[in-house]
Amino acid sequence: MILEIQSLSKFYTTHSKKTYAIKDINLTISRSEFIVVMGKSGSGKTTLLQLIGALIEPSEGDIRVDGQSLQEISVEPHATQYRRDKVGFIFQFFNLIASINAEDNVAMPLLLAGVKKKEAYDKTKDLLEKVGLLNKRKQYPHTLSGGEQQRVAIARALVQNPCLLLADEPTGNLDSVTTSHILSLLVQLQKYRNQTILLVTHDPQVAAHADRVIFLHDGKLILDHANDKECDHNKRVSVIVELQLASQGKVDI
Repeated sequence: MILEIQSLSKFYTTHSKKTYAIKDINLTISRSEFIVVMGKSGSGKTTLLQLIGALIEPSEGDIRVDGQSLQEISVEPHATQYRRDKVGFIFQFFNLIASINAEDNVAMPLLLAGVKKKEAYDKTKDLLEKVGLLNKRKQYPHTLSGGEQQRVAIARALVQNPCLLLADEPTGNLDSVTTSHILSLLVQLQKYRNQTILLVTHDPQVAAHADRVIFLHDGKLILDHANDKECDHNKRVSVIVELQLASQGKVDI
């Protein structure tokens, strides 16, 4: 297993009252699995990613990534080292540095980690070629389309070859055609690099690409669904829509 989550909870205390963002989640994910996390706004999806990424600390329970308990690295600089070495992040709004070009954005994590400049830029060019942007590597973010910016962000997230990729609504600001291209790229790179993806989305079209879809409701994991890859895409989408409604208590299954 690449990821083991045991009795995980995150709560905030106000006036002696606990409010749970995540409550008693248990989950195991194998290496190279593509997992989608779904649930309505406020269900705990982003909090779960933040906990796995060691951006916030759990209130209860444990997370083990590649055999290492995150309790062991909760104090800086260990948490930063964990994020640098084992986790790649992709965000809805790309979070590229506007003042430097695409190539420099991708190379930045390697340079900050002390990788020699030639090695860093060789790796950067290889990844930009894989995401189809080698010919635009000298362009600045504002000159790129939304889909191109997200491809730069994907290359940056993968440049240190993390074992775990955390993506929070990575296609939320993209049109359907660009979304399809981005998802195809993620799946292709996942298989090529043997990486595990945990992706948050509201979109059943996106979720249909995953190996499994987990549904959160009020901070609890209430459903863990394995996509049937023998079915066509539209059938998988229909099943996920039904499960999405059921997870929100809108229909019975």
